[in-house]
Amino acid sequence: MVASMSWPRTACVGLLALLCVSLSPSSARPSSESAEATTVSSVQDEECLTEGCNRTVASLARAMNLSINPCDDFYQFACGRYVRDTPLPPNKGTVSVVSQLEDVLREQLRELLAEAPGPGEPAAFGKAKTLYQSCMNTTRLEELGVEPAKKILATLGVPSWPILESDAWDDSEFDWQNMSFKLMEMGLYDDFIFAYGVEIDINNTARHALKVEPPEFNLDLVGLDNVTRTMHVQEYLYELLETAKMLRPEVADLVNTNKLSLLQEETEKVATLEITLNLCTMSLEDRRNLTLGLTEMPLSRLQEIYPYVSWLNYTKHMLPPGANVTEDESVVVVDVVFMAALGKIMEATPKRVLANYLVWRVLENTVMDVLNEKARSIGVKRKMARWEECVKAVQIGMRMATSAMYVRRHSSEEARNKTVEMVQDISKEMHRLLDSVDWMDPKTRRAAMMKAEVMRYNVAYPQELLNDTLLDQFYEKLEVQPNDLLGNTLAVEKRRFDRSMAKYRTKVQKYHWSFISGIADIVNAFFLHSDNSLSIPAGLMQGAFFQKDRPQYMNYGGIGFAIGHEVSHAFDETGGLFDMNGLLANWWDVETKKLFDEKVRCIVDQYSSMKDPNINVTVNGILTQSENIADNAALKLAYRAYMRYTARHGTEPRTTVKVLDDDKPRTVTLKPRQMFWVSFASAWCSKETHKDLNLQLRTNSHLPGVHRVNGAVSNTEEFASDFKCPVGSPMNPVHKCQVW
Repeated sequence: MVASMSWPRTACVGLLALLCVSLSPSSARPSSESAEATTVSSVQDEECLTEGCNRTVASLARAMNLSINPCDDFYQFACGRYVRDTPLPPNKGTVSVVSQLEDVLREQLRELLAEAPGPGEPAAFGKAKTLYQSCMNTTRLEELGVEPAKKILATLGVPSWPILESDAWDDSEFDWQNMSFKLMEMGLYDDFIFAYGVEIDINNTARHALKVEPPEFNLDLVGLDNVTRTMHVQEYLYELLETAKMLRPEVADLVNTNKLSLLQEETEKVATLEITLNLCTMSLEDRRNLTLGLTEMPLSRLQEIYPYVSWLNYTKHMLPPGANVTEDESVVVVDVVFMAALGKIMEATPKRVLANYLVWRVLENTVMDVLNEKARSIGVKRKMARWEECVKAVQIGMRMATSAMYVRRHSSEEARNKTVEMVQDISKEMHRLLDSVDWMDPKTRRAAMMKAEVMRYNVAYPQELLNDTLLDQFYEKLEVQPNDLLGNTLAVEKRRFDRSMAKYRTKVQKYHWSFISGIADIVNAFFLHSDNSLSIPAGLMQGAFFQKDRPQYMNYGGIGFAIGHEVSHAFDETGGLFDMNGLLANWWDVETKKLFDEKVRCIVDQYSSMKDPNINVTVNGILTQSENIADNAALKLAYRAYMRYTARHGTEPRTTVKVLDDDKPRTVTLKPRQMFWVSFASAWCSKETHKDLNLQLRTNSHLPGVHRVNGAVSNTEEFASDFKCPVGSPMNPVHKCQVW
């Protein structure tokens, strides 16, 4: 049975038979212009009583556990009550400060999309609202039933789903490449066997190139323990079976009469194929190395090595008419081991199994989301409320429109200017930090400082989002109808597919407003290596991260940390592969690189020694090293930047937090420097089920809040000084690690 397997990559192709029948310490030298030299000598005896301060203090009072010594466990000090008292939302395994801000933003977008079109508003807004309304029209969706699914199957040239046909299905006319061509004509990415398309060339980020790589999998088991893998497979099989029952009632009759053996065999073969493909991909740790398993070759060579695809014909169907594709076209190949194994998998897979898999992936990825509530209730992924799913769909399909709607209603120039000041302060600190470390040779230091000097910053949103004409031009070819969710979904996907393929042989328009900088409606931040640019979207400028009417120590600890985190990504072990222009280049001296690697190893070893006490799972220090390096550097950068802010503007008022805990009142008065640290930690409070915690620790490059907060503050001397933590206490260990 699929559900009881153990799956190493080395044995990935061995599953084929089932298809045919079943921390060194930091050594940074003191800067000649240190942050400490710019700080004021005393704290003003004033209490912060602004509305923004009161909101933040009230939030902190609900989250902090003042019975905990901050030098013992700073995360519990800042987030203990949050973890204890915050209920998990229905059907969700995680709640966090970030997810709650995402809920607020999603509700704001819901209100905007539900409004009637206003006079003089951009046509793009009307299209976004129409798309939303077509998704919310459940009456129409109930009338259609499963007809949209049947329509998709007919368009694909697949008369039926073999899994529903028993022995009656004829495989003689089935060709998976022809089915792929039909998907392309519809604008649906055919990324179920491999992912092939046009992307920025990692070897030359000034151009777009053809790239083939492993696909994304819905049944992704890489990095998971066997118990979790088994659970995911069981959920997958259940969803597949329920979908079959919905599309053909006769299948339900089979279930009712317990005649399940044939159907179970069919579904298990589909699952086995996806498992086989998935486990032939690189490990999560290896995927961090952008050049591992990467090569470039012409189409003619690709055909020789991987003959299971008619690559020239496939490429001609994928690219726009008039592309004049030849066998000399260069293709970037990612994960050559997977591509080699894929040939053996395809050869050993019967047409019926392949057809079942491909139809199932189309249904699962696209069709099920445009059907009625019965279809949406199937499986574990579709657990959002209908309106949440619809808001998400419009965001994905018309992101520039939803971003423009959001920033026009919920962003301000004052907030943007304050954030820009923080970005400038923190970028200067990165420059000073690079100038002060004692392990870099002069040439490497100059290259790093130049990279920091020319780094671009996108804050809140690009001005183009306020331009109605540009927005309407961006979406002028998109047509949507009030009562046709399937048609609208396909139109959105077709537009996206065509725009992507049309980029082939074109230069990359770096810093274009419609790229990363135009994504404003999201609670996140980004660093783009190919642009050497940082983006802080408007959606992050709220709540625990930023408020314009509160002391800046709260903002530097919140969004300032996020800014420092992204700036630091330019100089982690991945960012160090790219130069000031965003090109893949080696600008490191050999000996300096060795010293850098030693510091990275210190971080990796330190975090790898952590174990989550709730589920007894060890932190993966290799998988999370980039984020951990960035977290540790970000705290230093944001703290020093705030010290310089107070040198310019004066010391800010203190904060008092009062908590009634177990009927016992507790009060703590926090100085501005201490509030910086609390503001940082409070933004990362989270609560997870053991299932979600296990999944995050094994597969996510970002650590859960407790490890993220305690790991970073315990490496920071300034934290220990501000809270007077004794040397050797949990949050002030003798042995510390820092890369920067």
